Amino acid sequence: MTCLIQPFDPSRHADFLMDESMRSGRAESISFPKEENDVRQVLETLRARRIPVTIQGSLTGIAGDGVPSGGHVLNLSAMNRIIGMGRDTRGHYCLRIQPGVSLAGLRQQVATRRFEQAREWDSSSLAELARFKQEAGSWFWPPDPTEDTASIGGMAATNARGLCVHAYGLARQHIQRVQWMDCLGICRVFDRGEDLNFFTDWKKSPVVITELTLRLLPEPICMWGIVFFFPATAPAAAFIETLDSIKGTATADSRLASVEVLDQKSLEIIDHFKENHPSFRHLPHVDKTAGMAVYLELHGEDETAMAELAVQLMDAVHENEGDPDASLAATTRGDLSRLRLFRKAAPHAANFLTARARQTDDRITRLGYDWIQSWPSLDEQFKRIESDMTGAGVTGAVYGHALDQCLHVNLLPCDYPTYRAGKQLIRQWSQTAGKGPL
Repeated sequence: MTCLIQPFDPSRHADFLMDESMRSGRAESISFPKEENDVRQVLETLRARRIPVTIQGSLTGIAGDGVPSGGHVLNLSAMNRIIGMGRDTRGHYCLRIQPGVSLAGLRQQVATRRFEQAREWDSSSLAELARFKQEAGSWFWPPDPTEDTASIGGMAATNARGLCVHAYGLARQHIQRVQWMDCLGICRVFDRGEDLNFFTDWKKSPVVITELTLRLLPEPICMWGIVFFFPATAPAAAFIETLDSIKGTATADSRLASVEVLDQKSLEIIDHFKENHPSFRHLPHVDKTAGMAVYLELHGEDETAMAELAVQLMDAVHENEGDPDASLAATTRGDLSRLRLFRKAAPHAANFLTARARQTDDRITRLGYDWIQSWPSLDEQFKRIESDMTGAGVTGAVYGHALDQCLHVNLLPCDYPTYRAGKQLIRQWSQTAGKGPL
């Protein structure tokens, strides 16, 4: 075998057998390519030997796609360089990156305008970097999933949504160009001006992304965050329904970028989780009587317009049994980063509880289901989920993107019998997916 391929050593490589789903696998060999040609060598060698390959990024996924079932692990974490800069036809700056670059690493380098590999860039990229450093204002790559250690390649593969999907759409909308390699070692390039539909055939013919070109956007001048609390699901759902009309009046001066909902169980596990994790301990205390929280982000270019939008929202909260005075708010970048942690703490808290249950029985893994169905109301959707969980004898935390009714249901088994009941419930949901109310 090529020297890039190492025998799998459990004492060194155990972390590469599990992702955030907490499923555990097995493998006979592993590689950490640094360049596209390394990937080609590995794939050609393994194809000749008819050895199956599992492609991994940073292992932040919750569906188990990065967990190997024997064969070889092709881990892309060492392909983590930003390799060039350019501009598209609209004048937006674009970055050429390898797939293993993390979202956190990308953000840090864009924000500081200091790129770790810039000394290796060609003259054209260096010229664009010089212009970039002189630009007024800030630039950013909009996708913002829960885990900022996620790799950009993984975000492209899953078309990650992120908190601000309502303003900026999905991850692939901000990818200008993709270079990928198939199992034969053949490399292909797709530009946004040509075709990015190869993503739809991902499962039919697995490929390895070897390079991406990301389009950056100017960051809004104003980015505010608000969390409103409601006594129960019904008034929170009624408030969210009013946001459709407010969203329809959006302008560049002020618009809703994020509308996220967290149920009572989510608030409960966040409160417990922060006591055990120092990086989340500063999160605000939530009144235990709160039945639902709605997290909003407002982005815009004019403070007056932003303030007017905030007043509209507070009026709507008051009309739907909420208390605007009990809300949490952020109007600076630093405060917004901390407030985002409040929403992002929910999946971390669910992981923590699942890991604790797994300590008593390692057959337990994370049980999650993305409930994406069209229901007459968000309130009815929540009631159906809660009724089904109660009937199955399991508990769970529900949170997610409220306006498009894309809810993440995280079941929280306390032992193996409730784990099996949870798996059966997910099977039932999967069988009725797309059928709406029964």
